[in-house]
Amino acid sequence: MLRRTAGRLAAAAIAIAIGCTPLAGRAAGSFIKVVLPQGVHVELPRNFQVMSDNRRTTLDAAATATADIVKPDVNARSQTPLSALLYADNGTPIASTNIRYFPDAELTQGTVKRQRDRVAEVVDPGLRKGIKKGVSRMGFEVTDWQGTEVRDIHGLTALVTRYQRADTQTGSPFQVRLIRVYAASRTFFLTFSYRLAEWILMEPIAERVTRSVRLNRN
Repeated sequence: MLRRTAGRLAAAAIAIAIGCTPLAGRAAGSFIKVVLPQGVHVELPRNFQVMSDNRRTTLDAAATATADIVKPDVNARSQTPLSALLYADNGTPIASTNIRYFPDAELTQGTVKRQRDRVAEVVDPGLRKGIKKGVSRMGFEVTDWQGTEVRDIHGLTALVTRYQRADTQTGSPFQVRLIRVYAASRTFFLTFSYRLAEWILMEPIAERVTRSVRLNRN
């Protein structure tokens, strides 16, 4: 079951991970807690922006009205309650993040915890193969696969995958981090990516976002 279920969700993770393509710029700003349905909490720079009524809205403003950033489709096999970007002063995006729910998922936190010594080994090869194939179709190539590790975050056992990809035409490299929290119907994946040239500024932000992830009891 672990291998079969992880394989299905790995395919979804591939689609999410290759969908975040940030551009160059400068990171700034403090953090704000974003509270989403299903008890998901994450901290993001407060100047990340989301789209609301076809206009950019900062998380600082949108967080006062959850409906502005959460529009779930109860009939969808997956749901994206949050998708946001961080922009430089000139309007160029420098980082992007999204969270997606998988209400049909079967893999539980209990299973991941019990099999933590082998779960990364089971899912990493298929994920690597799928992401390489997916980014290739989009004109990118995976230049550095950094692997998948199991991490404990506020009582959760999460799988964190890192890799770098580059545009095959320009050679511009990007750092990608994919955080997967398996919790049956409350399963969610978070992707955070940024241009590698911004590593000194953005990697500490990516790590803080990772460490901020919580899944509260309903």
